[in-house]
Amino acid sequence: MSKYDKYKDNNIFPHKHCPVCFNIVPEDGTEFGEYCSAECAETKKIEKKSKRKRYIIMFSSYGIMIVIFVVMMILSNK
Repeated sequence: MSKYDKYKDNNIFPHKHCPVCFNIVPEDGTEFGEYCSAECAETKKIEKKSKRKRYIIMFSSYGIMIVIFVVMMILSNK
């Protein structure tokens, strides 16, 4: 018994959904991998770059604030 036998009655075939636009993608994928089109793949790539850039800026600013705090603590003890 296959894990898809329960879907045969409802005329639902095994599939996945595109993580960007939620269109149906065949379970074995397309030439774009898990995405339905090249536009969706490019959109996700740009989104990942943007997210990485935000994380770098956020953690850099935290690091700078910590360094400033430590320097201020050292200078205030003199």
